[in-house]
Amino acid sequence: MSEQPQASAKSKHLKVIPFIIIIVVLASISGVGWHALHAKSASATNSASGPVQYNPNAGESLGSVPATTPAPTPTVLLDQSGSGSVQTKPFTTTGDWTVTYTFDCSAYGSSGNFQTYIDNTDGSYNTDTGANELATSGGNTDYYYDAGEHYIEVNSECSWHITVKG
Repeated sequence: MSEQPQASAKSKHLKVIPFIIIIVVLASISGVGWHALHAKSASATNSASGPVQYNPNAGESLGSVPATTPAPTPTVLLDQSGSGSVQTKPFTTTGDWTVTYTFDCSAYGSSGNFQTYIDNTDGSYNTDTGANELATSGGNTDYYYDAGEHYIEVNSECSWHITVKG
């Protein structure tokens, strides 16, 4: 049985050195130096000062990240209840807005129709689609994204409640 010579520990290390040199050269070329790597790991683990941003070009922390501002609470633009067919009071929207409605046709004795039409107060055409339901009762929230002065036409034999928020 022939025994193969074992590589010495020194020759194994000599084979690894070219790989280390290549990694160091590539890191230097790409601009990632020891300081940048060290600053990133130190910044990421510094939980006492809060979250930090990392700038790979400077290799230093930019400071605390500002807290996100919560979305503002929508304002009630219209809150109206009624029964039957009605034109609501006008309301003005400045961007995103919602119409939440409920209806109850139990007094009618069977399923009833609940329809709404979104209209512009200046008489111009509005492409917003309102509700159109046939049921004993129900409700939903519809989302709209146009600014302007509007009103809602309700066409129903049911009692209903509409809230517009924007």
